[in-house]
Amino acid sequence: IFDYLTKPVDLKQLMDTVQRAAQQVEKLRQNQMLQPVSQVWQIAQLLDKNLATEKLLREVLATAMSITAAKQGALYIHLSADHWEPAATEGLSQSEAATIMDQLTKDIVSWIGIRQQEITGKALKLLGCSEEQQGLAAPFLRDGHIVAVLWVRISAPIQIHTPGLLAVFCNQIAPVLNMALGISRLLQDHEEAIKAHAALEKLHEELKQSTKLACVGELAAGIVHEINTPLTCISGFIQLFLRFLDKPNITLIDLQKNREYLTKALDEAQRCQQIIRDLLMFSRKESKIFQPFRLDELMHRVSSLLQKQFDQSNIQIVYNISDTTPLILGSISQIQQVLMNLLVNSKNAMPNGGTIEIRAEVAGNRVKISVIDNGMGIAPENIGHLFEPFFTTNPAGKGTGLGLSITKKIVQEHGGEIFVTSELHQGTIFTIFLPIATN
Repeated sequence: IFDYLTKPVDLKQLMDTVQRAAQQVEKLRQNQMLQPVSQVWQIAQLLDKNLATEKLLREVLATAMSITAAKQGALYIHLSADHWEPAATEGLSQSEAATIMDQLTKDIVSWIGIRQQEITGKALKLLGCSEEQQGLAAPFLRDGHIVAVLWVRISAPIQIHTPGLLAVFCNQIAPVLNMALGISRLLQDHEEAIKAHAALEKLHEELKQSTKLACVGELAAGIVHEINTPLTCISGFIQLFLRFLDKPNITLIDLQKNREYLTKALDEAQRCQQIIRDLLMFSRKESKIFQPFRLDELMHRVSSLLQKQFDQSNIQIVYNISDTTPLILGSISQIQQVLMNLLVNSKNAMPNGGTIEIRAEVAGNRVKISVIDNGMGIAPENIGHLFEPFFTTNPAGKGTGLGLSITKKIVQEHGGEIFVTSELHQGTIFTIFLPIATN
């Protein structure tokens, strides 16, 4: 078409040529552009799945070489003022890639300051050419700055549509590539901070476990007494049955009459098993799998661990939880730890005994759980510090000061909230909101 601009032309012949050119462009759009656009989408999906920058850059280069039918290529990224690096190469030795990079960095001034969408086939540069092959370079820009340059070597002569196709491809993939490079730089710049954050998360998990074990230690004396009672019963029933067996002329009917001794011993043994099972489930390291669970069943498990100790402290626990309370979504063992922490806290605030009420009700799309005691209460100046790590009003050597901070962290990890209200010498109310499990 461009020859007609400098030569005398026949108007009809010119229009026919323009029409053929338009048909060729449309054909290119419908056929040749479909595959590159599809590949751009695949690359975007690849980035979205794992953000592997190196793998993404290799895919970009491979796609560009496929579009242009190139046998060699390289993708260079701009790291700093005068520092470029070949991020991906194909069919080039290390020295060849370095030579081409030197040529590129000397001839890219004309790209600086323009927008990516202004890059067309005419704006691309021919570099590293020979009689048989020609090198074609295209930029990736962000805010007028060159962040990367794509270079491919194509058999001469270059087809007229090839620069335009490469320019369109680069314009389409530029946002994805810029995001990948930005994330890569961010990760490099904040590598130490990321490692520190991972270490803190690990430490937090260890603190949760330590706090849980400290709570188990505090409950140990009461649990020993609770297990000792059924063990005494088991021993007594077995002794009675052994005495019965010493009698002469025992009949089958006599054995059946005294069967109750073994039945009661078995019941008490199963009670011990349940206490130990609940204790082990509470003390072990929990998984982070959230699942629906019943609050009333969880409170029954908590009660089996605490009841004896609270009885000895003259503390009555009142459960006001309906069996129709909706299922809660969360980690059973973590929420058990939350409730154990709150109940032990209430117990420590009631040296002369008293009453603790556990109440549950629906509040919108959440379950509201209240732990209410009539203990000593909390001084106003301490309310704002309750959930701070290592803050405690207990005497030295009693407690770690981590229980409530861990409790708040667990509740927040469940998408919930925890609040406290208290009046000195009147009592304290801890209120937890946890999400209802839905289909």
